[in-house]
Amino acid sequence: MHPLTIIAYSSEVIAAILASIYFYKYNHTNLKYFLVYLWYNAANELGGLYLLNQGFKFELTNLFYVIAVTYYLSVIRMEVASRNLKLTASILIIAFLLIVVSDLSLNGLSEAWKMSNTLGSTIAIIGFLLYLIHTLKSSNLTNWSRNMINYFVAGFALFFIAGPVINLARILYQYNYALNVSLSYIMAIVAILMYTIFSFGFIYSKKASELEEN
Repeated sequence: MHPLTIIAYSSEVIAAILASIYFYKYNHTNLKYFLVYLWYNAANELGGLYLLNQGFKFELTNLFYVIAVTYYLSVIRMEVASRNLKLTASILIIAFLLIVVSDLSLNGLSEAWKMSNTLGSTIAIIGFLLYLIHTLKSSNLTNWSRNMINYFVAGFALFFIAGPVINLARILYQYNYALNVSLSYIMAIVAILMYTIFSFGFIYSKKASELEEN
């Protein structure tokens, strides 16, 4: 296994451990299920390796994208204050799930859902823009850098922005083995950066009740 892959897997586990240690900071916020998500994702990666080694052909990446995009948009929907922004976030969630159903019916479980993965990332980026609009409209930006939700949104945004670009390159150069390997390593670096952002957020952020007091 390539060192970058090992580091990527390790960063996932470290983020999950830190999420457990600092759970008291965000357990009464819209991120209360983030801990479950991070441990699920670590188990998903290890499960994928096990199935691959056993010869099973089941794309766990599909399940990851469905959960990741839906969860990300759901948190953003709960965070934004504007009625219009909430409605838009709800429409994005429904649109994404319809795309997933379409991909499932066309490709089944054994094939990668390229449409869901690519369009899901695009929809998630729109969700990020909704949160950005919400933040810019907020009258209170005090302690912005100490709020865990911002690290959650930023980390996922990095991943969803890089994902479609890398996937498109894989499709365009699918017969170039060396390039595809390099793209896999680049995606591993993106994952490492995402989990590093999460980990830093867990450590540096303030407890939600302390932010409210300020």
